[in-house]
Amino acid sequence: FYSMGFSILLHGAFLSRPLRSSFAGRHPARRKHSGPGLAVRAGDAKVCTAALFAVPFVLYLVLHSPEVWPAASLAESAPHLWSLLLLLGVPLAWLAVCPSARGDPSGALWWSKSASGDAAVAARFTAANLALIALVLGLEGRVVFRSFSQYVRLPAPWSFLAVTLALGGGGGALLNFLVMFDAAAAMSGEDEDVAAPGAGAGPGLGPPPTWAGAVLLASVTAGCLALGMPNLALAAALACAAGLALFLESLLFRDYLIFVGGLTCAVAWFLRENFWYLDVRAGALGMGEACTHITACWAISALVPGLAACGVGGEKALGSALAAQALVLAYLERGLVFLPRLSRYNEGDLTYPPYLVLVTSALGVGAARALRGSGRIGAGWAWFLQCVHASKVSAVVLHEAHLVVPCAALLMAITAPTQLYDDSRGGAAASSLSAAAGRRVRSVAGRMTAARGAIHAASAVLAVLYSRFAVFDVLSAALDRRPGEALLLGSLIAASALACVPLVRRHFPHSRPARRLLVAAIASGIVGPPVAP
Repeated sequence: FYSMGFSILLHGAFLSRPLRSSFAGRHPARRKHSGPGLAVRAGDAKVCTAALFAVPFVLYLVLHSPEVWPAASLAESAPHLWSLLLLLGVPLAWLAVCPSARGDPSGALWWSKSASGDAAVAARFTAANLALIALVLGLEGRVVFRSFSQYVRLPAPWSFLAVTLALGGGGGALLNFLVMFDAAAAMSGEDEDVAAPGAGAGPGLGPPPTWAGAVLLASVTAGCLALGMPNLALAAALACAAGLALFLESLLFRDYLIFVGGLTCAVAWFLRENFWYLDVRAGALGMGEACTHITACWAISALVPGLAACGVGGEKALGSALAAQALVLAYLERGLVFLPRLSRYNEGDLTYPPYLVLVTSALGVGAARALRGSGRIGAGWAWFLQCVHASKVSAVVLHEAHLVVPCAALLMAITAPTQLYDDSRGGAAASSLSAAAGRRVRSVAGRMTAARGAIHAASAVLAVLYSRFAVFDVLSAALDRRPGEALLLGSLIAASALACVPLVRRHFPHSRPARRLLVAAIASGIVGPPVAP
């Protein structure tokens, strides 16, 4: 499964769409021998796509060959057969929903000569529905009824029927909608544009068919019955599905609020029914506190796509929602991974694996950069989001210390001079886009005034002083003993000087006093501990 994940990442980066070679225009005489200047030829893409399916599948077969049919009975090899279905279904679903290049709806099937226009869209729909069959069977056998059967309240065979309808209906609606939306966006040449309210589900798309909303409601009903939801929770879940169906048709924010409210109530009921009452602690958080923050994080996370799609409130509303989500998620993850000995369930695995912190941090930083590049949020919001998400990594590095808040303060103080000054006047503003070329205007080094530079330097020093306990914890963990006062003082002086390096390098590269002061501070921090005055 790790091999499949890395294969999909590599395929998405290099093979999901035709990429022009950077050497295409340097040797025009060789272009007739190398094709239309593509970095990867169609034949190579076919081979790599076949490897995307074959390598994880064959690797799993080789590793578990004694336990897979026909070497073992069907009953004993059933879990491995479900895993093999997942290893086939996930890459096939990726090929179906992979984003297309503008003007070409074939998506990841661009290398197929027969897959063009309507034939390409039909092939993607076929791949999506075949992948859906494999995914539903694999998820039911390997995940749902193997690991989460305690949450399914219906007796067999109604439980299998309800879960199949829930997964199949919801997954089918999602996959087919993604394929339809991407194909229409590619044909209209508006990959990243959002249709105006009332214009349908997206560029080039009319309202979704009526059967899509009916299927969505039926699948949600089946899932609620499988979970044994009472009437009020069932009503909330149905309101969630109805709000989503209405929003896809109208793109009105009030319909999206119905979806958010229903989803929040359904999540709150599920947590209250299964976890909220437990008198246990996960890391540094009690179960009730963790469930409260999980519900709040779900609600804010569900609200963000609607704000981005509808543009309600503009940059401030979207930025505020993203900032609130980042803060709640940082507090939650920091509490769940704090002191891993307290985070273990029956002395087994961690209740919240640390690698999930790395994943959410990377996704948060990437989303902030993407939203800033598209102009949906300004440089200030992007700077704050990246600092908060990046600071969560410190919770994985040193579990026993509270490093997230000090690291966030340090990152903000260090990166403010480089992230908040993108215009040539040196003011704190969002990234401006040139109307003619659409390129970001970068600041000219040295335009910041000396007074403002002194304020930034003072903020960096204050951030280091605020983080003195974090510096002490890091030194104690690195030395495996209590650091001396001279070492701690020298480390603080050196850290203060290093925190000012981006400021001087970006805005005062020709200022001799600034450079001399930095060198003197760094030298003092290095020489201080051995001398121990």
